[in-house]
Amino acid sequence: MTTRPEESPEIDDEDAADDAEEGTGAREPKAKLSPNLSGKQRRFLRAKGHLLAAVLQIGKDGMTDPLVKNALVQLEAHELIKVKVGDTSPINRHRAAEALAAASGAELAQVLGRTFLIYKARKKNPVIKLPK
Repeated sequence: MTTRPEESPEIDDEDAADDAEEGTGAREPKAKLSPNLSGKQRRFLRAKGHLLAAVLQIGKDGMTDPLVKNALVQLEAHELIKVKVGDTSPINRHRAAEALAAASGAELAQVLGRTFLIYKARKKNPVIKLPK
């Protein structure tokens, strides 16, 4: 009795590329937290931001000029803001956090789930005093 070797299904390179794009095993790169903040300062800001509600939301339009302008206004008013990245956002949460921090001149303090904290001291009379 002879057995035939099992035929293996051919895998097309395009199928493999599609699987990689869908994120079936690939992890998104993490955001780079601000090198200007020490670990102690980031912990301090995370503690301050824990009870904050998100004041901005990045939605289906992604990063827009009005969003950046609103972030600048909110940062001037509050110094530390929490931003939520919606499920429909075309930009992933880590890239969104880095991009908004860079566009607003703020420091990225934390990315946790779909929310992130950014900090920018007021030009006049800063309220939040960072530990050294």
